[in-house]
Amino acid sequence: MTDREDVLAMKQRFAERAAVIQKSGMPPLEGAMRLEWIRQKKIDYQDFLMLSDTEVDLTDGILTLTLDLRPEICDAAIRKSPNGISDMSPELETKAAMKNIAQAPRRPRLAHGYLL
Repeated sequence: MTDREDVLAMKQRFAERAAVIQKSGMPPLEGAMRLEWIRQKKIDYQDFLMLSDTEVDLTDGILTLTLDLRPEICDAAIRKSPNGISDMSPELETKAAMKNIAQAPRRPRLAHGYLL
């Protein structure tokens, strides 16, 4: 198995782990232990799912995982622009939106299905 195949298999294992966590049942816990178990299950699911959604690059023995967490509304202007990145009006809109998001007060939110 090549290094690249190993990395792709790793991504698949993370996706499988996320699915297992999502489907797993509740053990017989009560009170604070039950709440902690639920909280940890959500975190584990999110972590494994995020890792399985990464873009993977293995160059010269360096593994790089890239995950785009930009909100879809900002990201869409660049990705769906009919003229690509050279169409500057969507890119400028995206930069303005990203600046507004960066200046907004922080609160829990979902981006690409992940709780941030």
